[in-house]
Amino acid sequence: FLHNVRMLCRAASGRADGTAVLESNTDYLGNDISVRSVATETACQAACQANGACLFFTYVPSTDDCYMKNSDAGRVSNAGLISGPKHCPSATPTPSL
Repeated sequence: FLHNVRMLCRAASGRADGTAVLESNTDYLGNDISVRSVATETACQAACQANGACLFFTYVPSTDDCYMKNSDAGRVSNAGLISGPKHCPSATPTPSL
């Protein structure tokens, strides 16, 4: 029994290899398409994946707010916030079974 579940990207401080990662203490300011209450950044990413218009998200742990976004433009430093892409990059495509 297989689940079509994407794992959360690993948190990192930068993008030295050019791959998308979760960005701690970062807000993607503006470009909001929806907001909902969730318990974790993993749930926030899952909510983004379930929204066809969402491409990125910013999670606010202090309020459990998940801001779904259509762009990562407006990247600013913001203590405590966690931002990331809808889907994590993979080094090689994984075939669906």
